[in-house]
Amino acid sequence: MTTRGRRAFIALFPPDEIAGRITEHLSDEAPHIRWMPAGNLHVTMVFRRKVADPLRWAETLHDPLAGLAPVTLRLGGVETVPGSRETMVWLSVVPDTPADDTRLKALRVACGAPADHHPHVTLARVPEELVASARWAVQTMPPLTWRVDEVGLYTSTLGEGPRGRSRYDLIERYELETPAPPGPPPRPRLR
Repeated sequence: MTTRGRRAFIALFPPDEIAGRITEHLSDEAPHIRWMPAGNLHVTMVFRRKVADPLRWAETLHDPLAGLAPVTLRLGGVETVPGSRETMVWLSVVPDTPADDTRLKALRVACGAPADHHPHVTLARVPEELVASARWAVQTMPPLTWRVDEVGLYTSTLGEGPRGRSRYDLIERYELETPAPPGPPPRPRLR
C-alpha cells in the first residue's frame, strides 16, 4: 500500500490589512495581471510536495519553535524568477533590523528551511510579455512592514481556492513570544 501524501508548507501570513494593501495597490497599477488573492499571500519558510501525515510534522515543530521571539519584516522590492512557461513575480522580504535578521535566521533553522532560503511573497505567475508591467507595479509599491507573531503549518489543495488557486488549510499555529524583560536582581537577605 502506498501513501500519496499531501502538499504542505510552513508559512508566515501577513495581517489582512497588509495583504489588502498589497493586492489593492497591484490591482490598481496593473489590473490586467492575475495577482494572487490577498488570502493566499504568504512567506513560505518550507514547502514539501508530499507529506504523509501533516499532523505528525506539526508535532515535530513545537519544540524547535518554542521560545522564539517575533520578527519584524520589511516588504519591498521585486524579483522575477523565470519558469518553463511563466515567470514568478516575487515581493522581497527582508528583516527590519539586525536583531530581526538574527530572529529570522533562528526561525528559518527552527522550521528546517534550507540555508539558501530567500524569504519572499509570490505575487503572480505571468507570461514573458507581462513581466515588465508586473515589475513596474511591484516597484511602485510603498515599503510595508509587519511584525510576525505566529508561524503556521498549512496543507495546500490545488485548484480549490479563490479563482481556481490553491486552497490553504491551517493544520497548526505556533505563537512567537516576546521574551519577558529581565527582572530586578534578587535582594540580599538581611540577617
